[in-house]
Amino acid sequence: MAPEVIENKHYTLKADVYSFGIMVWEICTRNTPYEGLNQQEIALKVTTQKLRPNISLIPKETPNGIRELIEFCWDHEPSNRPNFEQITMLLKKIISYVQCE
Repeated sequence: MAPEVIENKHYTLKADVYSFGIMVWEICTRNTPYEGLNQQEIALKVTTQKLRPNISLIPKETPNGIRELIEFCWDHEPSNRPNFEQITMLLKKIISYVQCE
């Protein structure tokens, strides 16, 4: 859940972008984010300490650009996150790069 949703602030589709970044991390790592923390601990750390899942758990063979995309989606400031049109363009670039290898 995006920090602004946890804090019960006004939120936009950028909260879904944050969740998308979490899901991509889960797909890449096949792990559950924030393992060992309860919901209250997660909420507190995500909002006050900007806790995010461990990006280093993403396998080295993951296509270039995926880590950056995930972190872009996780920005604490919603206005700094990409919109889904930008995400689509970035994913197309990543796919194009992978196909060229």
